[in-house]
Amino acid sequence: MTKRKSNRTLAALLALCLPLSASGFTGITAHAEEEEKVLHVVVGKPTVVEDMNTNETSQWLEEITGIHVEYEQIPLENINEKVAMMLAGGELPDIFLNCGITDAQMAQYGVEDQYLIPLDDLIDEYAPNLIEAMKPFEDQGGMNLLRDVDGHIYSLPEINPCFHCTRALKMWINDEWMQNLGLEYPTTTEEFKQMLIAFRDNDPNGNGEKDEIPMSGDIDGWYTQSAYFLLGAFLPMSPYKQGFGLDNGKVVNLSTDERFRDALAYLNDLYNEGLMDPGTLTQTNDQLKKLVDNPDGSLVGATTAGYGGQFTTEIGGDRYQLYRPLAPLKGPDGVQYAYSAPYTPSTGNFVITKDCKNPELAMQWANALYTNEACSTIFNGVEGKAWRFAKDGEVGFEGQPALWTALIAYGGDVGSTRNDCWTQMGIYNFSAEWRAGQSIDPDTDPYSADGMEYLLYTTTKELYDPYNMDEYALPALKLTEDENFTVSPLRTEWNNYFSEMFFNFVTGAWNLDSDWDNHVNNVENIYGMSQMTEIYQEAYDRQYGAN
Repeated sequence: MTKRKSNRTLAALLALCLPLSASGFTGITAHAEEEEKVLHVVVGKPTVVEDMNTNETSQWLEEITGIHVEYEQIPLENINEKVAMMLAGGELPDIFLNCGITDAQMAQYGVEDQYLIPLDDLIDEYAPNLIEAMKPFEDQGGMNLLRDVDGHIYSLPEINPCFHCTRALKMWINDEWMQNLGLEYPTTTEEFKQMLIAFRDNDPNGNGEKDEIPMSGDIDGWYTQSAYFLLGAFLPMSPYKQGFGLDNGKVVNLSTDERFRDALAYLNDLYNEGLMDPGTLTQTNDQLKKLVDNPDGSLVGATTAGYGGQFTTEIGGDRYQLYRPLAPLKGPDGVQYAYSAPYTPSTGNFVITKDCKNPELAMQWANALYTNEACSTIFNGVEGKAWRFAKDGEVGFEGQPALWTALIAYGGDVGSTRNDCWTQMGIYNFSAEWRAGQSIDPDTDPYSADGMEYLLYTTTKELYDPYNMDEYALPALKLTEDENFTVSPLRTEWNNYFSEMFFNFVTGAWNLDSDWDNHVNNVENIYGMSQMTEIYQEAYDRQYGAN
């Protein structure tokens, strides 16, 4: 019996005998005609994944489902252009996976043109795992979170309520320098400035040279924009949404708020005093890592990052272990916020096209990805090699009985190319329960590679969550095609201006005394802030007003 025939037999047996297998997979429905179960999937391939067609997780998924997938792989750096060309008139695959279909594309090619098909009925009949996975989000709207502006679902979600990711803008301090200078960790913006002055003036690395960089960062790493961290000491502003947020359910933009002006003045002072590396506002993530990984010793005293792998190349290595997390600082008026990005399941990484001849099969394949076992396999690799189910007596992050154990340290988006897992790619259900259910040895060093997830979880819970600004955060919005048509050029211009404005005020190229009023006028008169805010308010009310 060939492998393909064996898989079909397995699928049929699953459908007939096991409505829900021990691993949580629903059986693949056996069609009256035993046609070959094959799907053509265009996938945005991460650079760390070697080959989707030979990948161990891909092979495991085929064995479990009995469905053979032919992956057409497109590098992520080219994905937007390639997908846009296909949607605009090329030959369509059965599925687009991990291609980042935008809300605007969903509105045009789904809602308007139906090149991407509605999935509502397919979900109801063939995706019980997905329906179950969305139940924790019922207070936010549940399955309605996935619906587009016409009330239909066109894309399946990646579900990853990553606790530490919701407060990912974390400051990390060079503890070796703190110990060498006998400093205490700062709690206020003034104490933070004095710490940076000590880093600048007192030779904390002990080499007799004035080569220390008190605070650095970069512009393209994951939450490595260090200047943004300090805004939380002045106001609950989201610089990653270019100042847009909520105030008692009303969409606002804080870029003209006097508290933001005060924050810019503080940042400008750090910049003028040589306490903030100019590269913080211009350099790449690779350049930041070179400063931390400098062969003669780290040159950086403080930086931000979502996790240590964003400021050093070796998770758990010597430089990684130098840095300790700092809680959000209290500003001169007692304000103390941790940047917050409240989680809602995101869409765009799985759609079925109008050219798919067997959308039922495509949905059953997708449903298989929403189990805990599938998630651990997608993230880590196959069971028994990269992870295993927990044993009696093993405990999770909260001291509860553990659910699973990692057998190799997380590779994620760093390190060498792999062919055993998909990393964080596509669609999956990395539930909060499953994340916190990873076993942790009480003796594990939290600053080792094995202790990374536990370190991020406990740091977030103890230092950052108490100061969250969830109530002020603007959630993701779905716009109609007409709304997108109006907002898109305004948003592009505004985003560019916000970056320019932030850079110029922090560096002093624009003067806060003489240029602030001009900035306030520009926001409305040139960049159409009231029009954008009005459209965002309508979209917010449409999606979340009843929740």
